[in-house]
Amino acid sequence: MGLRSRASHTLWLAALCAGFCSVMAQTPAAYGPLSVNLPRGADFYIAQDGAFVPVVIQDGTLVVHLKPAPFQIGTNAAQINLCLSTSQAPEVQADPSGYKDSCLSDAKSGARFPNSDALIVYSGKLWSDGNSSLRESTSKMTTPLPGYQYSYLINELTFVGHHELNLGNAHGTLYGFIGVFKQSKLTPQQIMPLQLVFGG
Repeated sequence: MGLRSRASHTLWLAALCAGFCSVMAQTPAAYGPLSVNLPRGADFYIAQDGAFVPVVIQDGTLVVHLKPAPFQIGTNAAQINLCLSTSQAPEVQADPSGYKDSCLSDAKSGARFPNSDALIVYSGKLWSDGNSSLRESTSKMTTPLPGYQYSYLINELTFVGHHELNLGNAHGTLYGFIGVFKQSKLTPQQIMPLQLVFGG
């Protein structure tokens, strides 16, 4: 299949599914693509109430539509890192010394309680903003959908500096990146820009 026909097929598939079935993200060369919400073997899935949530591709970004309620992130990878913020920010930022690091790096994984069922949401305005690292040793597990090995239960959003905000009253868009560890070190092909849209 040529590049033109492959792109056409992807657009047709996304339109046909309207975000409710499998999509393969076609992105700028810098990132991905990652497969999402396939019945079996996608890089990851996001589900609520036992079913995949709507996902569409917009300008190389995975746009995920969610209700302000618990959801699950499933995968066959041993680790997923997810950086989320209330404003758009680049994946890589420099600290005051000029050292550049990804918000998805393990060095920037935020502290969470063992068996955590929360995702950390940052402001997107600080170079030190980091990620939530989802793995069996740190995160609350739930039964995965068939065809997947791991599923992480997300019952809460922890907004840094805004204790009045939570998953139950989430509304609008959170911005960030998701990294799926298909190997020990993340590469751009394992990363996708991501938006979580609540209540819209």
